[in-house]
Amino acid sequence: MRLFFTTTLITAIGLLAFPQFSAATTPQEPEAEFLEEEYVGDERDELEQELAAARQQMQLSHLRMAAMLTDHNYSMLSAEAEVAIARAALQAFVEYDAALETQTMALEVETTRDRLSDAEEELAQLTTMYERNALADATAQVVLERSARSIERQRAELAIVQKRFEAWKAFGQSYQQQELGHAATLAQASLEATIANQELELAEREAETAELQGSILELEAELASLDSATESDR
Repeated sequence: MRLFFTTTLITAIGLLAFPQFSAATTPQEPEAEFLEEEYVGDERDELEQELAAARQQMQLSHLRMAAMLTDHNYSMLSAEAEVAIARAALQAFVEYDAALETQTMALEVETTRDRLSDAEEELAQLTTMYERNALADATAQVVLERSARSIERQRAELAIVQKRFEAWKAFGQSYQQQELGHAATLAQASLEATIANQELELAEREAETAELQGSILELEAELASLDSATESDR
């Protein structure tokens, strides 16, 4: 009886002296499980939000890719058309236009020379006719002076077309051919630059898409791991 009383007294004194020890040894498993489940739930919500955002970014990336490819197709068609037009213009000039322009200018020179020759012959006939008939009135004088002025203008015109023709043969034809060749070269260079820029843009877009895809796979793996761990704890 005395032993029981002593044991009870010691136990009571211990509880009064060390209350924190008593509380610490009290089972807390239900509360700990609740806190752990709450933490897991918060983590899952955060992962799901990140995954949803990543998938949305992936959709936007696909839309940007489609828009970029459409723009690339248009740019390529435009650049290729510029090259084709420039090359066709150069080919047409070399094979047809240069010779046609040369023939046209030569014909203009001959036509102008013939008109001048006809005018000079007409003036000579008029002068002979007026002298033979002893016509020295004012009307005859006006006709002769008018014919003489016309001849002077035609001589000036002939000099101009001759100079233009000589300049064309000496410089104009080669200059225009070089200009067309330069335009074709620039068009080809522009096409090549367009191709290079498009390849770079495509590579950058593909890298962005691959990075997003990697992020999505990583988030999905984390969610799967979290679900697996939760199931194991249950």
